[in-house]
Parts: sequence; structure tokens; C-alpha cells
Amino acid sequence: MAVVIRLARRGKVKSPHYYVVVQPKEKHPKGGFIEKIGYYRPQDNPATLVLDTARADYWVSVGALPSERVAKLVEIAKNGGPKLKAKKQKKFAGKFVPEAPAAEAPAEAAAPAEETPAEESASA
Repeated sequence: MAVVIRLARRGKVKSPHYYVVVQPKEKHPKGGFIEKIGYYRPQDNPATLVLDTARADYWVSVGALPSERVAKLVEIAKNGGPKLKAKKQKKFAGKFVPEAPAAEAPAEAAAPAEETPAEESASA
């Protein structure tokens, strides 16, 4: 029995969202699945992706074949795509795409203040 990781479409007409599911290849995407490892909502602004990358890696290691789109989403989840918003869900707590890295603080604020020549002569 071949196992695949693919998107299962849900939602209304012209307002889709997708579950990332692991299921037998012979099953219809809307049919039964072995495990739901996340979801993807492309209509949100920015798009929302919640994915358990550890489970995706596990299923790939035991022979599951990810679809082309799921493979891209896993890469985005691992690299933290800047266009995706992260949401915490109880079921997927701690296994979500991190938000885009924040801009670093200015170097002046991070570096300790250096002594001025007047302070050096006073301490000598």
C-alpha cells in the first residue's frame, strides 16, 4: 500500500482551505486519511500555514511520497517564509511556521557605550 502526503480541499466555493493529510494513494483526497498533519489557507492575507514538520519528515522517512505542492509547503515551513503568518493551535502547539525574522536592533543600542577620553583620564 503506497502512502502519500497531499492537500485535501475543504471550504466554500471560491474560498478554499486545505488540510495536509497522510493517506493511502488509492483513497480520494476527501476520503479517509491516516493522519492530518496541518492546514493551509491561501485566501488569508498573508496566507496561513500550520504544519507539523516533524511528522511530515517521519512519514517521508517511512516511504510516504509528498505531492509537489506539499513538498514546497514543507520547505516554506522549515525556512519560515516571510509571506506566511503563523498561528498557534492547541493540536499543533509549538509546531508552526515562525513569523518572518524581525529587523535587528541598531548596532548602537546593542553595543556597550565606550568610555570617552575625558572619562579615561579621570580613571587613570
